[in-house]
Amino acid sequence: MNTKPHTNIRITKDMLASKNKRLANFVVDYIIRIILMFGVSLLVAIYAQIIGSEDIIFAMENINKVTEILIGFLFLFIYYLIFESINGRTIGKYITNTKVLMIDGSKAQSDVVLRRTLSRIVPFEFLSFLGNGDKGWHDTWTDTVVVDIKKYEEIKNSQNSISQIGVEI
Repeated sequence: MNTKPHTNIRITKDMLASKNKRLANFVVDYIIRIILMFGVSLLVAIYAQIIGSEDIIFAMENINKVTEILIGFLFLFIYYLIFESINGRTIGKYITNTKVLMIDGSKAQSDVVLRRTLSRIVPFEFLSFLGNGDKGWHDTWTDTVVVDIKKYEEIKNSQNSISQIGVEI
């Protein structure tokens, strides 16, 4: 008989991360991206000084707003794509103990994370949390959820225990 617990479970509303945790994820991840952009800019400036490139320094000092926004989107894209592809968690999600999963409880694959990340670029997407729903557009459009890991594990273990009732060992 098969005694292996189910790998995919039914995600319940009780498992979902609260709006406060989702907001904390957003704020922490935004701050981390700003720090990363500053760090990269600093490294480029130091490199430009070392090689004596006035052109690089001039370009950095005179960057226009459109280019600045595009660079911000590039950092957003790289940050979320890398972190959420690895294990469904950004630095903000580590701090709040939350994780991205598919609605069936499975790990979000790289193609889903790519679509989820691209969805974040939609103007005003971050405002999608202001309604009564528990999910943002980037969740809804990709069939993903952000769960509170502690609640998720407790309910998952409970669901697996119930599924084992009557199973011969």
